[in-house]
Amino acid sequence: MAILKVLFCFILLIILFHCTVPKQMSKNSFKQNYKESCILEFKLAAFRKCLRCGYNNNAEINSILKSDRSHVSDFRLGLENYKLADSIGKAQIPKIIADSIKLNPLWIQHLDSVDADNAILGNYVLKNCLSLYTSNYLDSIARIKIK
Repeated sequence: MAILKVLFCFILLIILFHCTVPKQMSKNSFKQNYKESCILEFKLAAFRKCLRCGYNNNAEINSILKSDRSHVSDFRLGLENYKLADSIGKAQIPKIIADSIKLNPLWIQHLDSVDADNAILGNYVLKNCLSLYTSNYLDSIARIKIK
């Protein structure tokens, strides 16, 4: 019986010394994570505006964006940063139009005549909005504005 008590105490001591509370996130890493999430929020705001404007603010895209929960709605970037992100997203529209005019004929000229008749012409909204979202340009603006 004494051996069981000693063994129990020994196991209890091992458990107590090996089970530690996870380290709390340091203040610096918390600030860095918060900053990165704000940068992501800025980029998402520009991306969402690009999609809205690229698809002419139609009901389908608004419904999709309304149901999407990728963004934070606590307005943590401030009005000026959201306005800037919106203007950057909206500024993509002339590029989307120019890109569509340039790429559609190039794509169609390599198709058979039957395929060319059935080809769907249109704007390259997703291509350009995704290009904006992943660009160093948008990332650098977000990093400058989010401090």
